[in-house]
Amino acid sequence: MNSRAILHGLLTLAGLTTAAGAEGVFARFQLVEPADAPWFAKVSGYIHNAPWRLPDAVWPTNADHEASLRVPAGQFSPWFDLGAHAGKRLQPIACSSGPRDSATNARQSGGGG
Repeated sequence: MNSRAILHGLLTLAGLTTAAGAEGVFARFQLVEPADAPWFAKVSGYIHNAPWRLPDAVWPTNADHEASLRVPAGQFSPWFDLGAHAGKRLQPIACSSGPRDSATNARQSGGGG
């Protein structure tokens, strides 16, 4: 991949799923350097249920094929709607207040502990 023209984004969804709800989950990106390189992001992520992975996406859409859609360096991308992209695969965490340990996780998932 040409790092001059491409920003390769990898989202870790563990922190984002706590915000999943009525508000939705959105992300945007900014490439600061190199200053003269228009860019786009390749977005992907791992989730904690089958199929274990979100489908890959290019953001802005089709910017990997159309240079005119790429974002100028230093500017933010448009907002990426992760909730719409992930659909029902993106699930909120049942209890996001306070620290959680493996025994708490096991009890909430129906396991022992």
